[in-house]
Amino acid sequence: MSKIVTDDNPLEPKSEMLKIVNLEFVEKNYPHERQSIVDGLIRTGSVMNIIAAPKVGKSFIASNLAMCLITGSDFLGFPIARQGRTLVVDNELHLETLSYRYRATRTAMNVPEDQRHMIDMLSLRGVPCDIPMLHKHIGGTRPGHYSAIILDAFYKLIPSGISENDNTAMGGIYTQLERLATEMDCAVVVIHHSSKGFQGDKSLSDVGAGAGTISRSVDAHMVIRPHETPGMCVCEALVRSWKQPD
Repeated sequence: MSKIVTDDNPLEPKSEMLKIVNLEFVEKNYPHERQSIVDGLIRTGSVMNIIAAPKVGKSFIASNLAMCLITGSDFLGFPIARQGRTLVVDNELHLETLSYRYRATRTAMNVPEDQRHMIDMLSLRGVPCDIPMLHKHIGGTRPGHYSAIILDAFYKLIPSGISENDNTAMGGIYTQLERLATEMDCAVVVIHHSSKGFQGDKSLSDVGAGAGTISRSVDAHMVIRPHETPGMCVCEALVRSWKQPD
């Protein structure tokens, strides 16, 4: 079994990251946006939150996204632009429960059995592992091997001693997620829970437990809230490098 270790200061920038360039260089060398993973939502090297209340079905949302990424089917109406292998990092469910839920999702979405190998799983139930440790453990994977990495759930990946209400600390955590996404040439999708209480009167950027920087740091912030009609939900999103979705 691989030994999981952490850097003394994993967020310290390398010297090549601090290179100053002029606008002419930028326009000539970066004439296009990064490759899209999910059109309208996320690109390679980007980080997205999916926020939902307890019992809305965050883990089923994660499994739905994973199936869409490997099959190319639309995710909640957003087209998949880069179909490919997906890594699901789950720290809440036993493998038996993951097996049941993903089989239920796969069957409901008519995903063939011969595509099951396209979803890799890392079960961290009962395993102490935070984001710096996870980065160290999977960061050596070949860039582009995954289209996306889904982290379910965020709160159990926060390093010990750090509060999710600490803006500075959360900014540092999301900086590391951005580095992971860039190094692995994929998108990182964070499954997170909403704060307690009624969410309907909050702006999208305020839905989600913890510090405000959790929503401000990402390239896409998707919120799924219960509708007044039983059994229905409302899905809305804020994005950074796309036209704002309806």
